[in-house]
Amino acid sequence: MLAFGRRARVPLTPPDMRTLLRHKLLAALLVVVAALGGSAHAGTVAVDTTSRIVETSRLKILFDHDTPDFLPQIFFKDFSQTLPLTTYNQVFGEFWGQSFKGTSRMGFSQLLSQVSGTWQVTSSNAGFAEIVTTTQSVGQPVVSTTYRFFADQPFFTVDRTIRFSTLSDTAAYQPYAERISELYPYRAVRWRDSTGTLVQRGFCITPCVESGWDRHWIEQYQQQGGTQFAIVTLYPASMPSGLKLVRGRGTNTQSTWCGPLVPAGMHATDATWSRMVLFSTNVDRVATFDSLYAVYNAGTYFTDVPAGERGADLSLSLSPNPARGATRIAWSSPAAGAYALEVIDVAGRRIATLGAGWAEAGAHAVEWNGRDDAGRTTRPGLYFVRLAAAGGTRITRLVRTS
Repeated sequence: MLAFGRRARVPLTPPDMRTLLRHKLLAALLVVVAALGGSAHAGTVAVDTTSRIVETSRLKILFDHDTPDFLPQIFFKDFSQTLPLTTYNQVFGEFWGQSFKGTSRMGFSQLLSQVSGTWQVTSSNAGFAEIVTTTQSVGQPVVSTTYRFFADQPFFTVDRTIRFSTLSDTAAYQPYAERISELYPYRAVRWRDSTGTLVQRGFCITPCVESGWDRHWIEQYQQQGGTQFAIVTLYPASMPSGLKLVRGRGTNTQSTWCGPLVPAGMHATDATWSRMVLFSTNVDRVATFDSLYAVYNAGTYFTDVPAGERGADLSLSLSPNPARGATRIAWSSPAAGAYALEVIDVAGRRIATLGAGWAEAGAHAVEWNGRDDAGRTTRPGLYFVRLAAAGGTRITRLVRTS
């Protein structure tokens, strides 16, 4: 589903700076969680490295030992403590997060032809966990995937990098195709089109293409009587305009699926696609999905700190500023929590990610060399350094000179 870095990216068209400033960390997130039927009480993230299980108060996810990109079991506890939303199928070799090349060809990670695979916990504590997997299949480029889990939240985020620098690709391909097993007879997929109209469709017998998607989110919805749930994939605002959705059954697909189709072309440099995966028992709360989409793009989903623990505001400073070469960015957080530190241009586009993950309370510093996420030197001009962390959000101007 989701085939959930940040290196060479598709063109960015994120929300404007006013949106970034409007969305405050904790308040926005608590409202969204409440609307989804969840609570905002303190919770934990537990990682069992032996069994490769990540468990929060809302989710339980099992990674496969031999093929770490494959998630054979995902439990959404609000829906069922015992019924997984995925199935393990060796014949089809599909997994949550499949990266397809085209609509009917096996993806970059192939279950039965994997030649290497690693699974690593890169950050873990009571409120946050980050898992990084790296796999390679026969004749395919290396695939690196970063999963981030948050205490008490009915979602996780995924950043998947196809390392075309290890093996270039010239074929049309679909980078990811979300799917879950058909638990109930009635199943549909919903999204908003470019006019804002809610579109609902069933699935195709063979892959088919839908145009007019607004690029915000896709909801996979199931219902039988009064039992229902939804898995919603939210995409960053950097998704390019004009993308089409591909949906249906493919030659190598055991279940119905739906995902964006990236245009064909040669790919020789690493490319990353990101998304947030949300689970909900309130399948008709599409306005809430829109709200969480805005929160995701503002970066404010990175925290899970109760209001009483937030303390003083964040601090953020840059030196030198203006800068011709490297800039030292110092910041301090009043409490431990997840964070994101980014450089944004005057149009509100994110051009460089300087850090993301979990940070302890206190002072931190990082140096920016003036290059974007693709390694290119940025032009002289006005930029903004944006920090989202426990305690709020800070944005500071940075002037780069020639």
